[in-house]
Order: sequence, then C-alpha cells, then structure tokens
Amino acid sequence: MPKKRKPTPKHDSGRETRVLLERISSDVRTVAEQHGSVKEEMTQLRNSMESRSATVEMAVMESAKEIKALKNGQERVEQKLDTTLTNHEQRITKIEEKVG
Repeated sequence: MPKKRKPTPKHDSGRETRVLLERISSDVRTVAEQHGSVKEEMTQLRNSMESRSATVEMAVMESAKEIKALKNGQERVEQKLDTTLTNHEQRITKIEEKVG
C-alpha cells in the first residue's frame, strides 16, 4: 500500500506577520521595562553621589578650617620660640661678659 502524504498547509503570511509583530511587541515591552529600571537605578546613583559629594565637601571645608587653625597655632609657637631664644641669647651674652 502506498504511503499517504499529509497535505502541506497553506502558507498564511498574514498569520506569520501577526506572530512576528506579537514577538516584536513583547521584545519592545521588555526593553522598555529594562530601560525604566536602568533609569531608576541611574537616578538613585545620582542622588547617592550628590549626597556623598555634599558630605565630602563639608569634610573638606572642616579640614580647611582645622588647617588654618593649626597654621595660626604654629605661627604663635614660632613667635614664642623666637622670643625665648632672643632672651636666652641675651642672658648668655651677659653671663659671658661677666665671666670673660
């Protein structure tokens, strides 16, 4: 007995087009959702960086104040040291004159 062949279905280009459009639509939706997620993450990162930047800026300003205070203190110590050295030099000179 000869084998019966199944009839080949007619090519339905309209149906094929609809299926492709559904796939494309699904892919576009997925990309749009991911874009939204990425945009949200970028916003969160930006906010975090702005907050950190403000914190660093405040720390730098505080450090600048402390450095200025240290420089002022250093100048006062140098002045006192100069005065003390001058006094000691004068006293030594007087002692040498008496001894000498």
